[in-house]
Amino acid sequence: MNPAAEHGPSLTDARHRAIGFASVPLGHGVTAGTAVALQSALPYDITTGRDDNGDGLNSDRPVGTGRNAGRGRASADLSARLAWRRGFGGPAPAGPSGPQVRLVRAGGDANPLADMPGGTNTRRFGLELYAQVFNALNHTNGQAYGGVQASPYFGHLVAAGPPRRMEVGARLTL
Repeated sequence: MNPAAEHGPSLTDARHRAIGFASVPLGHGVTAGTAVALQSALPYDITTGRDDNGDGLNSDRPVGTGRNAGRGRASADLSARLAWRRGFGGPAPAGPSGPQVRLVRAGGDANPLADMPGGTNTRRFGLELYAQVFNALNHTNGQAYGGVQASPYFGHLVAAGPPRRMEVGARLTL
């Protein structure tokens, strides 16, 4: 075994990422928001599918090929949200003042648009009706690629992220 050949990019090594959010009040308690996430291709390991070195494992890489040497395709996601919010009840309790930080976690079923404020909250309770779409362009975002050279799926997409998803809902804040 050659330890130097085991150095390479991790499976989550996207060389470039760009994420942007925007939320615009449209008036009468209506807001529109959008999120864009772009990411360069992720690596995958390339193997021969044979036991070339006689160690009993068929996960050997071709000669001169390092760990995670293959790269898939870039991913892109455009999401959008339209919401109407109405407050009711007494005055809202005093909340935090000054600058605030919002943490957004990517991946999985993250929904950065869900926590975007829907207008001013001057009332104790709130009702929000919303419609949102994820992966609005229905772009195929690859998550895994066939890395076994002996396979007919070598270099082809074998697992993808979720397709376009639309939802309509309501949220009550207390």
